Amino acid sequence: MPEPNDIDGVESKANDGGSGLKPSRRAFLKRLAYIPPAIETVYLLSGTGRAWAASPIGNEPPPPPPPPPTITSCSPNNANKGASLSVTVSGTDFVNGATAGFGSGITVNTVTFISSSSLSVSITISAGATAGSRDVTITNPDLQSDTKVACFIVTAANPPSVTLCSPNSAARRATLNVTITGSDFISGATVSFTDNKITINSVIFFASTTLVANISIANGTRREAKNVTVTNPDLQSGTLVGGFTVT
Repeated sequence: MPEPNDIDGVESKANDGGSGLKPSRRAFLKRLAYIPPAIETVYLLSGTGRAWAASPIGNEPPPPPPPPPTITSCSPNNANKGASLSVTVSGTDFVNGATAGFGSGITVNTVTFISSSSLSVSITISAGATAGSRDVTITNPDLQSDTKVACFIVTAANPPSVTLCSPNSAARRATLNVTITGSDFISGATVSFTDNKITINSVIFFASTTLVANISIANGTRREAKNVTVTNPDLQSGTLVGGFTVT
């Protein structure tokens, strides 16, 4: 290591621009005064009386960014069309000033920061909002965000009603699509029959009045009329008694 220059009792070292010349104390101080901060930094080593010119300030690595928010739950997690309410969004790493989005048909009025793990969100659900699940998004002021899929559900004011199955009968060992007609169905609704030997393979939501269930009927299923039940994500349900017959 080159010997530092002694300046007024404090050892120092400076970049001499490649000249190899050791500046005098006065020249060194004058020169040090004109060194841009982005080029040279002087460190005073405590207790040693030594001042050293070191690495450029601009080369220090930036601090790591804060973690993004994470949503774990919404409470309550459902409400009827036309309702206004406050929803507590729980999670981690929320920041004061965070914003919230609840999807189509839901207006976010205010977001109140409670803590890094809790926000209180005031929402209004349009009377014309489509019933079904909504993804909830929280965005921190640094634009980092998280989305919780199906964290909130817009429910119909009424439970579902089942009026018709088409076809309304099938033989054992059959696999088929059954169109279920009614009202107030919600996306995410499930279908069940009063016989565990009828397997529901899938349920497709087409509209608040129409579902299509793909079912398989086991060989040992009893030949009789079965009740057909539709259950919405808010757990309200409707049943068509004897709506489907195994022949």
